[in-house]
Amino acid sequence: MARPSPLLLPAATGVTLLGSAALLAYRLRSTNRAHSLQAKGEGQTRVVILGLGYCGSAIARHLAREEGCEVVGTARSKADPANDRAGVRTLLLGSSEAVDELSNLLRRANVIVATAPPSDHGDPFLAEGRLR
Repeated sequence: MARPSPLLLPAATGVTLLGSAALLAYRLRSTNRAHSLQAKGEGQTRVVILGLGYCGSAIARHLAREEGCEVVGTARSKADPANDRAGVRTLLLGSSEAVDELSNLLRRANVIVATAPPSDHGDPFLAEGRLR
């Protein structure tokens, strides 16, 4: 069975956008990390996880602990202490300042992982006009 391909943004952006936790794990293991994840001339890989639920938290902790990535994830209500202990920074959404910060983080990220489920109004991040 063929694996689905990730949505790759143009190489000039330096960002890989993945919508599947399983696909992310596969890509991290099967790709030369120095080439695909690290920004040119910079050290640590910057990862933004959209949705620190069950899957997003597991991915975030793995990337922070095992892969040495700088990981920031989003949550709606509170930060998970296990994520804090793993070195994952949680950005609590709900304020205009948080959306502005998320927008800046997304621009600087090398990898973006989307695990947040859609709401009744569709994708919660695309619904926010400033993140488009």
